[in-house]
Amino acid sequence: MLILVGVFALLVNTGQLSADRVFELVNLWPVILIVIGLELIVRRSVHGPAGDLAAAVIVLLAVVGAAVYVTVTPVPATTGTLDASSEVGGVTEASAEIDAGAATVNVAAGANLGANLYHAHIEYAGPKPEVRLDPSGRLKIDQPNNGFLTFQNRRFALNLDLNPSIPWRITLNSGATTSTINVPHLHLTGLTLNTGASRNEITLGSASGIVPVTVNGGSLTVHRFPGER
Repeated sequence: MLILVGVFALLVNTGQLSADRVFELVNLWPVILIVIGLELIVRRSVHGPAGDLAAAVIVLLAVVGAAVYVTVTPVPATTGTLDASSEVGGVTEASAEIDAGAATVNVAAGANLGANLYHAHIEYAGPKPEVRLDPSGRLKIDQPNNGFLTFQNRRFALNLDLNPSIPWRITLNSGATTSTINVPHLHLTGLTLNTGASRNEITLGSASGIVPVTVNGGSLTVHRFPGER
């Protein structure tokens, strides 16, 4: 199963497979129990090289079956949308923290936000995402779990526009994710990406000082906005 996970991580990183499909693997958790049971039966009833061969065939069939399932199964349909925004008010500096599992995340500087601090548009399946802004300017967006051992189709696609008149710190904590951080005109004070099997594309403008950028996990492409030095 570790080989299967590695193969899908590689496919996501190279853009050959959508991150949304990887999460379909959670629907196959009963297969793990079946494989373990078959392995125990084979080990007890067949000994020697024949037993080893039979066990290997069982694992191979499970891996191939999982690969076919994730590749051909339809991506779960979007079951809801959520739009959220708040006014700038007295906020002079803000931060955005995004917590999600398998996700598609696009963050940009919004040119038409007016008096709004941000605007978030989310398409999702599974638990309804939560968007919270505290008085200090800390924006938190996440899709909570419904509980332990809850296996269901989930989808989280976020388009987040941030007011460019306010300095922002951005943090993304996620699993299998495709993220685009397009902020050449945003006053960025820090960027942190903590991801699993992911593709991260970042477009930055010129720095007016030291701006910490930390990326943990996934593949990364960084662009400098044309004309910036």
